Amino acid sequence: MDSPDQGLDRLSMLLNAHAVSGSRRQRPIPWPRGRWLSWLPQHKDVIERLPSSLDRTAVRSTAESPTTSDQALAGFLAAMIWGFGKSGYGPWRVCQALTGRPDLPVVLLEAAKAASVDPVAAYTVVATHRPPRIGPAFATKYLYFCVPESSESPLILDRLVSGWLREHAGVHINPVPWSASTYRRYLGLMKAWADELHSSPALVEELIFRDTAGGQWSDPLTL
Repeated sequence: MDSPDQGLDRLSMLLNAHAVSGSRRQRPIPWPRGRWLSWLPQHKDVIERLPSSLDRTAVRSTAESPTTSDQALAGFLAAMIWGFGKSGYGPWRVCQALTGRPDLPVVLLEAAKAASVDPVAAYTVVATHRPPRIGPAFATKYLYFCVPESSESPLILDRLVSGWLREHAGVHINPVPWSASTYRRYLGLMKAWADELHSSPALVEELIFRDTAGGQWSDPLTL
């Protein structure tokens, strides 16, 4: 079992820096609307409704609590556009996912319903019906946004978060293979840290991401 004591010192500094900054959330990022429209013209209505720069709040406003498969798909598209940012291959990957898994909207809705009760069960839904070209890192982005934030809601697990855990806490969690047990272990660790720091798991994940991301994602806190 991972120790919640590891990594706490840096997380405490990050939380303090976040408070000093006025609790500013992760900055929005621009994205290539035209490229997404060219690959997914059938989803023009969803794509054109999104702001030209996306942040977590804007994605959540589209993705949270879907009640139909169309709403779940709209949330998935918003999460993927935010997740890929300016990366040129994002629209192609999502197109491959939708083409290769025609029932994906139904799968996404099922996952969202499961996520409101059990994030690992939601992860398992997507893992069982996994879409082509979309791995756990991007699947967990959708799961993160599809339900309201709580101490038990899904969290994003990607290579940046995994790299931070390895560097600053000595915790090795591989985000690449589909593994419900790995995701459960990760969520348990983040909740333990959040409880220790009197914070939320979602904020802990966001601050970890900001502490390590570079390039288009660079948005560091001043420690």
